[in-house]
Amino acid sequence: MLRLAAFVLVVAALSAFAACRSQPTPTPAPSATPTPTLAPTSVAPVPTPTPTPIATASPTPTSIPAASAPAPTPSPPFPWTSFGPGTWRVGEQIVPGVYEAADFSGECRWARLGRLDDSGEVVIFEETAAAPAAVAVLATDAGFRASEGCGRWTLRPAPGATPTLSPYSAPVERIAMSAGGLHACALRSDGAPVCWGDDESDQASPPQGQTFASVAAGGSHTCALRSDGSLACWGDDSSGQASPPEGERFAAVSAGLGHSCAIRLDGVPVCWGDDHFGQASPPEGERFASVSAGGEHSCALRPDGSAVCWGRDMWGQASLPESERFASIAAGGSHSCALRPDGSPVCWGDDESGRTAPPEGARFSAVSSGGAFSCALGLDGAATCWGWNEHQQASPPQGERFAAAGSR
Repeated sequence: MLRLAAFVLVVAALSAFAACRSQPTPTPAPSATPTPTLAPTSVAPVPTPTPTPIATASPTPTSIPAASAPAPTPSPPFPWTSFGPGTWRVGEQIVPGVYEAADFSGECRWARLGRLDDSGEVVIFEETAAAPAAVAVLATDAGFRASEGCGRWTLRPAPGATPTLSPYSAPVERIAMSAGGLHACALRSDGAPVCWGDDESDQASPPQGQTFASVAAGGSHTCALRSDGSLACWGDDSSGQASPPEGERFAAVSAGLGHSCAIRLDGVPVCWGDDHFGQASPPEGERFASVSAGGEHSCALRPDGSAVCWGRDMWGQASLPESERFASIAAGGSHSCALRPDGSPVCWGDDESGRTAPPEGARFSAVSSGGAFSCALGLDGAATCWGWNEHQQASPPQGERFAAAGSR
């Protein structure tokens, strides 16, 4: 009986196995995502391409060809005192000063820039030189651009001075020495002021224990800027010339005969003191890069190098040459002088004693006008003066080299 039952189970198993072999292959269940209906129905649907599997191995990075690599960024320390062709930011990448082009090799194109940002650049002055050039790059310039034909540019350091490599970070104009009416002031290397000469109104008695970045001696008063742009004045204040606005910050200051002027950090001019001829009333709505207070007039430079003067104009001292651009400007007693971007001087106003007759063909890096004379520094640091010389004020010492010029 047991054998019969076992035989029956074996037959049943074989029958079930044969039935399974004879069934068709099952069709996979459709995807849960419905197939979209395309419109119109007459357009055949575009088949979806099969995605390419992502390789599991990390791809080998492709090196950038040298020709397409970006221009190398100059390495620190900044700013430089020597640089090659290209566009450079003044103060950030190159030190302001007078530069000479070396390794001159053909046409040299250079430009001083008043703005240099992502939106482009604004040219203050540009020139094409056919011979090695010398250019005054100002601290108020945004940038400087030069072509390959100029070769390498090198700063002319002051004689005996070591070019600084620290960043030009202070916002104020730096003037280390200034001569006033009958006194003069200078700054030691640590910024401490020293004055000498007539001190009847305490104009030669600077505040003790303070340091400054710039000094300006006027008729019988003196003003000086600290590194943070705050201002201090001392001496004769009979016309309010030694009472600057409180709580202001400035980028430049100049002391005149009986008034003073300064440039705020936003470029707005501010003047105070004697204003009988409007010399302390600068034009409204203007922005300037530098200012110079004279006897009874004042002059200032816009960032693009154009100039404007205001105040007394009896001798034409406030009547500028037309269509000129300047690198610096200086208001004197009854005359004014300025330097073009190429360093050539030009003067206007009262010409008594030749005060508006600078030497022809000369090139200078700085100029300053006094009561009846002017002085300028050559590219080699030698001083040249012209005008009234009764007290030898226009006879600088021979064989000397200087880093700055100032007079009143």
